Amino acid sequence: MSKISLDALNVRNALIEKGIETPMIDPTQAKNERRESIAKHMHEVMKLIGLDLRDDSLEETPNRLAKMFIDEILVEWIMRIFQR
Repeated sequence: MSKISLDALNVRNALIEKGIETPMIDPTQAKNERRESIAKHMHEVMKLIGLDLRDDSLEETPNRLAKMFIDEILVEWIMRIFQR
């Protein structure tokens, strides 16, 4: 985990004590491997939903979602919660 402030650490410890902290583990794969894996799985989810991934507006969506999860949502969430 990256360096966090004492206040953030206290918040994290309080959440753990109450049993309400979102459990996370340190990933063993590199970011690009996780992005590729998420994109592959999102492709399958979208196929299961019945979306036509040949359509140019959807074609790159699995990659966009993977990038969003790895590079934006999780990073932003961690920064907002633990870097205050």
